[in-house]
Amino acid sequence: MKKSIKGFTLVEALVYIAVFFFLSGVVIYSYTITINSYKQIFAQRNLMNNGSKTLERIAREVRKAESIDSANSTFGTNPGVLELDSASRSVRFLVSGNSINFVENGTTIGNMLSSSITPTSLIFRKITTTNGEGVKIEMQLSTQVKNTTMTESFYQTVLLRGKY
Repeated sequence: MKKSIKGFTLVEALVYIAVFFFLSGVVIYSYTITINSYKQIFAQRNLMNNGSKTLERIAREVRKAESIDSANSTFGTNPGVLELDSASRSVRFLVSGNSINFVENGTTIGNMLSSSITPTSLIFRKITTTNGEGVKIEMQLSTQVKNTTMTESFYQTVLLRGKY
């Protein structure tokens, strides 16, 4: 009578280990791809949010202003400077280093962008008509994700209130 031995043979064990390592590799690769995609989507969303908020703030200040100070503004070149005047205050937007600064009555309020976002271009163009004046804003922002640079362009045209 032959005894039956229960268990796995060496070949079966090696096959199971190979299958386990293969499946583990697939899971780890999928996880890595998912994490990298999340980082890129997060960076893109951060870039879009920063650009939208910065443009909205500049547009709000242009609408509230009574006039554009052409003598202290730089139009049509990068980096541009925009200075706005009203009865109670003056406001200035300019690129300084890796930030877009907001200056009110000569005091720098701060950077309008998060630390991971860099302005690559900021151009203001003055629009003057017989009925009023306005500003066209062209802004390009970038951010770095691993070895990839993501860049986004933003455009807006704003008229001074009471000037149209």
